[in-house]
Amino acid sequence: MLCLMTGSMSENKLVSIIIPALNEEELIEKTLLSLKKQNYRPIEIIVVDNGSTDRTKEIAEKYAAKVLFLAKRGASRARNFGAKMARGKHLIFLDADTRMSREAVKNTVRALEKKWAGGMYRVEYQSNNPKIKVIENLQNFYLARGKPFYIQSIYTRKSIFEKIGGWNEEISFGEDVDMLKRISGEGKLRFDAANPIKTSARRFIKNKDYLYAILGGALALYGVKSLPFYPIRNNEKKGVSKKIIFKRLLENYLGRDKSKNKLPLIIWAMSKVFFIALWIWLGFYIWQKAGLWGALPFVIIIGFAQVADIWNQFLIGRAVKSLKITAEGEKSVKEKNALFEKIWQLEVKRTPFTAVFYLLKRAGFKKIPRYSPQKELADLGPAWIGKHVGLALGLVYGIFYYFFHYHYRLSRMKQKKKKPENLSIWAPLKLPIKKAYQEKGVFLGADIGCGDGQLINMLALYCREEGWPAVFFGIEPKSDIIEVASQRLADKAVVIKKKEEMVAIDKLIELTKKEGKPVVCLIESRLEKLSQLFPEGSLDLISVINTKHHLEEAWKGGGRKAIEKISRHWLVLEEKRCWAALIFIYLVGWFVSRIIICEAEDSILSMYTPQEWSSQKIKTVTSFPFLVWAMSDSLYGLLRRGIV
Repeated sequence: MLCLMTGSMSENKLVSIIIPALNEEELIEKTLLSLKKQNYRPIEIIVVDNGSTDRTKEIAEKYAAKVLFLAKRGASRARNFGAKMARGKHLIFLDADTRMSREAVKNTVRALEKKWAGGMYRVEYQSNNPKIKVIENLQNFYLARGKPFYIQSIYTRKSIFEKIGGWNEEISFGEDVDMLKRISGEGKLRFDAANPIKTSARRFIKNKDYLYAILGGALALYGVKSLPFYPIRNNEKKGVSKKIIFKRLLENYLGRDKSKNKLPLIIWAMSKVFFIALWIWLGFYIWQKAGLWGALPFVIIIGFAQVADIWNQFLIGRAVKSLKITAEGEKSVKEKNALFEKIWQLEVKRTPFTAVFYLLKRAGFKKIPRYSPQKELADLGPAWIGKHVGLALGLVYGIFYYFFHYHYRLSRMKQKKKKPENLSIWAPLKLPIKKAYQEKGVFLGADIGCGDGQLINMLALYCREEGWPAVFFGIEPKSDIIEVASQRLADKAVVIKKKEEMVAIDKLIELTKKEGKPVVCLIESRLEKLSQLFPEGSLDLISVINTKHHLEEAWKGGGRKAIEKISRHWLVLEEKRCWAALIFIYLVGWFVSRIIICEAEDSILSMYTPQEWSSQKIKTVTSFPFLVWAMSDSLYGLLRRGIV
């Protein structure tokens, strides 16, 4: 380690310059000469030899630089080792192929003493290649705005370096961007345009990485804040085949730094400008051909679509902000990662392009998407997300209710190979209700995980229209969701909220007959505790509308036995795990709510297939459009007999 100093500057702050080197005999001499010519003292030069097999060490020692040896390779690891051995108050990290201007160190110290957190220098590549000049201009343009970008030299105070934990040794390419981002979290970054560094363009020339650097720079100018280039380049080969450029680029920008990447928003904004221009042109064309009244319907439809899209963008932004707050307070790394994945899932729903890419990447390209265990958005986020999901589902139910209702009335069950086929969508729910009324004059049913009461609402309306006495029990573990369900059902039925205790069924039967409309009893409880709420054999039907990862634990933990003990029939409703269902919910949900798409996507990808149910010796029925009903043998027999 060499300290260069003069008596007149002995009171200056010591600056440590750290240079990682691996087989740099051709270029490191010029770098060290540029440091000897600095007009600032004292300077501490540290060269970390990372296992060179050429004359790098000999050259470094010739110019009086102390050489430290580090056997384990890695530029970030070498920089951290050098910084650990440094005595300076200020640190400058310099590549071995990069020369500094004579005034650079002096201006750096002046900036750091003025409380800048750190910074970088203007770059001049030693090449006349036009592609390199494009990269140079993009790089300097971005750095000049104080934004983290790839760079050959970074400076900061040692106190800040230690606070942020040094260089990330897990990153092999793009570590400079990561470092600048973390330094910028401690204060502003300074761009030194007056003292450029002159560096080699070998990284681009050797690996022919012009295209990737230009693309990265262009995306950076459009606001992309994370640029980890290392996934793009294949470090095991020289360069990358152009056949995988597009794939690698997408994997990079749609799969890294999910908590901060804003590419979906940028794509949405750019596509929005394009399509609005297209709609205006089409509207003007229709107006010329068909007049004002001919163009008016087109304007109304497009206007509605744009308002719906902007509203969805607002909801996504609000949900992302809320989930980030939740993630910051989460201590578990696993739960925090689940939240970041959910944030990213919301972000990519901003545009059809990014949404479809995410779905393909997550589900795979097989005919049936792979099972992907995810927590539901409403469970992870704040209460308003759950409320919004409920409202959006209510809108969807409202749109399709009459279609479902009349489909039931017009459809009739057919038999094929001794299995019920072509069932109406609600037959597995409505047939047990009618059978119970015919036998004892009242229906008693429970919906496990009732949510905000959508299913109970449909069935209560059905019983009210038919004039049948009915008692529905809604079992839901969350009190705030029970409140929402209570408000939804208030005008359809008599609503009662109860604590977790044995239910007095006889009194509720008397109440439904007296009032002449269904009674809904909402209970804050879980599937596992059913035996504590209902007498044995007291219910006609228990329905569970839930996803695989919610159902599985309770089902295997004794939930099925508890259900069969207290109810004649049981029924589990799932969406069919297929591409048709995913496309359907994307088409419907795109205008209703992108958050609904996230919920439905998670749900469909987490469902049991009929084959998985069959392996448990449980019968299933598929009904229009994409629903799978798994049911007890008794209910299956009821459907086979065709009681309508």
